[in-house]
Amino acid sequence: MLPKIITPEFETVIPSCDRTIRFRPFLVKEEKILLMAMQGGEQKDIIRAINQILENCVVDELDPNSLTFFDYEFLFLQIRSKSVGEISEFAIKHDCDNNIDISLNLEEVKVKGNIQDTIEISGDIAAKVRYPSIEQISNIKDESVDTVLNLFADCIVSVYDSNEVYDFDKKELKEWIETLPQSAAKNIVEFFQNMPKLSHELKGTCPHCNEEYSQTLEGLQSFFQ
Repeated sequence: MLPKIITPEFETVIPSCDRTIRFRPFLVKEEKILLMAMQGGEQKDIIRAINQILENCVVDELDPNSLTFFDYEFLFLQIRSKSVGEISEFAIKHDCDNNIDISLNLEEVKVKGNIQDTIEISGDIAAKVRYPSIEQISNIKDESVDTVLNLFADCIVSVYDSNEVYDFDKKELKEWIETLPQSAAKNIVEFFQNMPKLSHELKGTCPHCNEEYSQTLEGLQSFFQ
């Protein structure tokens, strides 16, 4: 019988809810799942692969589909950093048309932005919302007002005022959204435009032209160029 390999466990905190969860690094089987999906290049296959990896590697009970998109990206980044190393090596293009080699400690990458769950509608009427999942984000084709309002309809949890929490079905909700004032639509668009993001600012001096540079990386894919 071959020897059993002991896999270490680590902890991290889910940004949107401050929940501490335990996870283990990738094993060979998880790395194969990810590599096969990335070679195919289909976004839906990559998301399916990451879902499987999160289900396998998170020790505590957790449904990947219940995570906000930024929790999802943050958690996967944490698992990957403990699996293949905290330092990610890649290059960015500078204004002088030369590449700058970057060594980034993934432990320094955080979710940036204010986390909130309420959008003011009119007077004392407000809507409680949840942030979209990674699947919902991947299905967004443009940033039009109609697209944002449809996303709002999918993410709304409740509508309430100082006296009542209102019941509604999907049809009623969509009709209600059509009656919203422009001020409410503006608040909704701003909420989704300003959602928290996995983000890190790179600063330094270009070794080719000696000019300072500043570049912000956003989203999971930016950290594995």
